[in-house]
Amino acid sequence: MVTSGETGCAGGSQVATVAAAMMRHLLPAAPSLRLEVTRDDCGIWLHLTYPAPRSGRAAAPWGPAGELSLINSAAQRWGHYGDTHWHTLWALLPPQAGSAAADPTGSDGG
Repeated sequence: MVTSGETGCAGGSQVATVAAAMMRHLLPAAPSLRLEVTRDDCGIWLHLTYPAPRSGRAAAPWGPAGELSLINSAAQRWGHYGDTHWHTLWALLPPQAGSAAADPTGSDGG
């Protein structure tokens, strides 16, 4: 597993909860996983990349669908994309309160 960004940030438990749900959804179907966590102005991005099933082989069963419900409840957006070699399950978590983004008008209140 590869992670980047601040591990001690506020909201870290939400990141860990969603990352764990993503992994539980893909295991044991995916033989290997790579998790990348990044932050930008939109929020916290989680990208979980795994090898695409080989052509001619039936895909292994995915984990419980309830994991997708957990991801959906915590993320602003989520989805997946891929090609013949790699697939990625991604989620965007909301930015943390207490920053300039907390006031969408940019007003200082005065």
